[in-house]
Amino acid sequence: MRASFPFQSFRAITNASTKFRSVNKVLAKYHAFYSTPTFVASQIAIRETEAFSALQTVIEPITGESIVSCGVLKGVMLNHDGLLKINLDFLIPGFTHRRKIKEACREAVKSLPWVSAVQVVDITKPVSGGGVVSQQENLAKSNIGFVVGVSSCKGGVGKSTVAVNLAFALLERGLRVGLLDADIYGPSVPTLVPPLSHSVRRSPSNPKHILPLESLQLLGGEEGRRLKMLSFGHVNPRAGAPGAGGKTAAMVRGPIASKIINQMLFATEWGHLDYLVVDMPPGTGDVHISLAQGLCLSGAVLVTTPHPLALADAAKGVAMFAELRVPTLAVVENMAYMDCEHPEHSHRLYPFGQGGRARLMQGLCEEPPGPTGETLRRCPLVSLPLSPHPDQAPVTYPHPLLRPQYSSLADGVLDELFLLQTRALLVPSVQIHPRGGLLLRYFGPQSAEELLVPEEQLRGRDPRSGDRTAHPSQQQSGARLQGVEVRGSYGAALQWSDGSHEAIFSFQALRRIATESRTELSIHDVQE
Repeated sequence: MRASFPFQSFRAITNASTKFRSVNKVLAKYHAFYSTPTFVASQIAIRETEAFSALQTVIEPITGESIVSCGVLKGVMLNHDGLLKINLDFLIPGFTHRRKIKEACREAVKSLPWVSAVQVVDITKPVSGGGVVSQQENLAKSNIGFVVGVSSCKGGVGKSTVAVNLAFALLERGLRVGLLDADIYGPSVPTLVPPLSHSVRRSPSNPKHILPLESLQLLGGEEGRRLKMLSFGHVNPRAGAPGAGGKTAAMVRGPIASKIINQMLFATEWGHLDYLVVDMPPGTGDVHISLAQGLCLSGAVLVTTPHPLALADAAKGVAMFAELRVPTLAVVENMAYMDCEHPEHSHRLYPFGQGGRARLMQGLCEEPPGPTGETLRRCPLVSLPLSPHPDQAPVTYPHPLLRPQYSSLADGVLDELFLLQTRALLVPSVQIHPRGGLLLRYFGPQSAEELLVPEEQLRGRDPRSGDRTAHPSQQQSGARLQGVEVRGSYGAALQWSDGSHEAIFSFQALRRIATESRTELSIHDVQE
């Protein structure tokens, strides 16, 4: 018996089907609208802004600021699948807190409901030497990022040992590192570091250039890196220069020593280096000025002992670097103590007296002038013991027994360099303005500044301080700026068309002249 189907039920089903089709049409319209590129782009932009706000809570440990404020965060990008890409620029190669910040970024955005995956990308680029080496165009196929000088101003305090261990501590982190032994009169690198090959070879592409030696020690396994190095002690003794090869006395005058340094630096094909460590000679002479004005020294590591005589000479080094606008990155208190192990009791001896930052500050400068004293109070202080085996060099570097100390020194140097990069840059780009005068451009991670130094204001000014030395009416007229050359971190050398006035103006003086000229111009405009 066939069951009957009520007509009312059929009509209800038909009406429901019609309504269902209508709902589908409405949903299709909504889907078409919300799938338009305009709506999707606006939603993505809103969500990227939310991610950006969440990342502002990530604090960079060195500056104590957010990664947004210090310029580490360069951007966020979200795709349609919910993959959030975070771009970070750590400003220097080998940044010590890289992993910590990456993990903090993941933690900051993982609670956002629309995030399906997070990709943190390190976009830190290899540093171009264009703004770091003042005579970059003269370098032989070299691209050097940061230049770190190791200085003592006092012989026999272990400066070369510290320079070698610092270079290997940086190399151990996978960085490209070079070591230049700038001590012409007493080269130590050939004794401390066995080379892979003892002969200095000429460049196959240019017979006037040479190739640096490489260390016998290889860090990082078979695919690791070797330390590139060059010393006057590596040069062939038959090269004609007194003391070449380190076998005889280097009896050369200061200007000749400076020429040798320039040749070793600018005629050497260093290749791409993240860091060049320079083992500077004792004292404050011609070689130091040549290096500071030929290179933009990124900073200096000061090596001393707690002995008052060593501190007295180190104070001269502090004053020299402050004058040359080279910041102090770290202070090494070498030979500070020795541990005596005894079967019954062990104790620590301080042969030169117990040091520490307080005594260091007192010995280096009683009243540290402004930023210099502030830097010395903040910069890392690493204390090293007397060498356990002073009669022999270690087989491997960093020194096996002092690896933690030299690793701490490398961390401190990198942290200070990062801090300098996040702040206003000391070295501007300098060029002659088409309408006359000097144009200074300062570029920071999140800011830029442009200053104009009028040409007429440069005559009759003290090159070091910017003070007026003559009345404008007494200045010579008719001469025009003909050339400018940046000299390290200190300033710029100006060449005039009449050749009567060639001086190196400090960046501090140029900035002061530009500021005063702008103020005078504003007052003149108001009076008119």
